[in-house]
Amino acid sequence: MLRNLLGGRRHKPIVLNESGTMTGALACSQPIVVRGQLSGRIDAPKLIVERGGHVVGDAVVKHLVVAGTMIGRVSCEHARFETGAKFYGVLRYDHMQIAEGASVTGNLVNRTRTGPRSLRLISPA
Repeated sequence: MLRNLLGGRRHKPIVLNESGTMTGALACSQPIVVRGQLSGRIDAPKLIVERGGHVVGDAVVKHLVVAGTMIGRVSCEHARFETGAKFYGVLRYDHMQIAEGASVTGNLVNRTRTGPRSLRLISPA
């Protein structure tokens, strides 16, 4: 599953495991995978909050994938919320996918000024 979420490329992600807790700012050039608890500011190409993962804070990422819980402000190009995901906060996005059973609550702002807004609801296959 992780390889699929990383786009099939050979990236070495930074992984915060189930028992891990981190507080502070994290800026890096690798994807970040959260299975534990992360509080703070995140600046990375991709943030993946896996089922059971919990993030509280602000994030600037190119790709956001949430299957766990995220509370905060996010600016991203692509956001995807998996079944069971919970998001509370402000999301500034270019493209967004919300799976059936995901909960996205807050202020959603499409960053594109021209062209149609891109929002796609997806159902489990």
